[in-house]
Amino acid sequence: MQSGGLKEIKRILSAGFYYDNLKKMEAHCWAEKGDDIIAAYMLGNCLDKLAQRVEDDPYDRAIRELEEKYLPLIKKTLDSVLGSTDKTEQDKYLVELVRLLL
Repeated sequence: MQSGGLKEIKRILSAGFYYDNLKKMEAHCWAEKGDDIIAAYMLGNCLDKLAQRVEDDPYDRAIRELEEKYLPLIKKTLDSVLGSTDKTEQDKYLVELVRLLL
């Protein structure tokens, strides 16, 4: 991903897992055309799934539970891509995130 898009996703992420925030982050993923397009695609799908869950149960309690469960791993994933971490480590975080969502 391009660092500008990642920084924007991280900024929005700090505002919480509200539906509109998740959809904005997802849009940044779909706009990615750089070298990290695979990571962007997988992250975009994960954010879409989370947005669907928030849409189904939009109450603060449910949103906080999703944040507790997914936020640390999403941050690690973003940091690994932003920091140009080894692709193996990036893949490890992405696979872990997908498994958590299944």
